[in-house]
Amino acid sequence: TAYMRLDGGTETVHFSRGVEFNHTSVSDADHTVTSADYVILYTSIGAERTVTIPTAQTIAGRGLIIKDGAGHAGSNNIVVATEASQTIDGAGTATISASRGSITLICDSSNWHTI
Repeated sequence: TAYMRLDGGTETVHFSRGVEFNHTSVSDADHTVTSADYVILYTSIGAERTVTIPTAQTIAGRGLIIKDGAGHAGSNNIVVATEASQTIDGAGTATISASRGSITLICDSSNWHTI
């Protein structure tokens, strides 16, 4: 039984089973994205927190999801920031300001875009 098929001609990956993504739980702290992060889940927020995407993470096709799992971003925002000159939809930062809110990002190797 095939569970994964790679087609180099169209650069498409087909999965026949569920895919698991690594997630990082963060409890009331700022966080710098690592190469192991795909989903960043805030489990508590007592003050505004910043998630920083380092320049080293600007890889074409790199996806990232940041989620307020605690439901506190309405009063304590999560600010997503980039290093150097990268942008998120043309801005230096993006903010999660809704309780239980999230942001999904994709990189084009130079900048980040919300999906």
